[in-house]
Amino acid sequence: MEVVVAASIFSLVMLLSVSLYANVTRNQRRVQSLTKVQDDARFVLETLAQSVRLDAVDYRAYLDPNGDGVYADYRNLGLAEEYLVTTSGAERRYFRRLTAGSRGYLAVCLATTNPNFCNTPGSPAGNFRDITPANINITAFRVFIAPSSDPYAPSPQAVTDCYSQSAPNTYDPVRGVCACDSAGTGPPRCFPGQTCDATNRLCVRANAQPRVTIAITSSGGSARLQESVEPRTYQTTVSSRIFRR
Repeated sequence: MEVVVAASIFSLVMLLSVSLYANVTRNQRRVQSLTKVQDDARFVLETLAQSVRLDAVDYRAYLDPNGDGVYADYRNLGLAEEYLVTTSGAERRYFRRLTAGSRGYLAVCLATTNPNFCNTPGSPAGNFRDITPANINITAFRVFIAPSSDPYAPSPQAVTDCYSQSAPNTYDPVRGVCACDSAGTGPPRCFPGQTCDATNRLCVRANAQPRVTIAITSSGGSARLQESVEPRTYQTTVSSRIFRR
C-alpha cells in the first residue's frame, strides 16, 4: 500500500509538473510570437513612414488618377485610402498596396514613365514587390491624408481645375483663381480642405504641411494555432519633410 500511495503521489506530481512546464513553454512561445509580430509590424510602419518623410505625397495619384491633368475626378481624401503613393525628386511614383493571397502582405511598385503602370486595382501582380516580413499576415491597410486638397497644385488655368465646373463664374481668368461665393447667395465652390476668402471671393488652397496617418492590422507569428497572435491594429502619423510652396 505504501508503494502504491507513493507511486500515485509521484505520478500526480509529475503530471502537474509536466502540465505546468507545457503551459509555461506555450505562453513563452506565444509571448515571443507576439513580440515578433509587433516588431515586424513596427518595421512595416517605419518603412512606410520613412517613404512619407523623404518623399512627397503624390496627390496626383489620388486627385487625378487618369493622368490627364484634370482634377475633375476629385475624391475626398478625408476618407480612408487603400494604397499609399509617394513621389521622389526624380518624379518616380511609388505605389504601396495590400495584396491578398495565402497571406496578406504589403507590396510596392515603382512607376517611372507610365502613371497607370501601378495604378490599382487591376495591376499585374508582377509589378509589385513584397516588402512585408514573411511570418506576419497583413489583413487591413488604411491611409488617411491631410490636407485633403493638393497643397502642391499649380495655379488653376481653366474651369476644369476648379471644384465645381458647372457653376457660373467658377474660374476667374483675370485673377487666375477659382472663384467662390461665401456671401450667402450661393454655396462655396472650393475643394474640401480649401477655404473661401469672403472678401475677395476666391478659393485659397490648403496651407498645411502634408501628413499621413497609416494603420495596418496584422496577425500570425507562429504556425501553431495555440501560439499564433490574433489580429492587432498598429498606427502611426508622419509628416512629409518636403513642403513646396
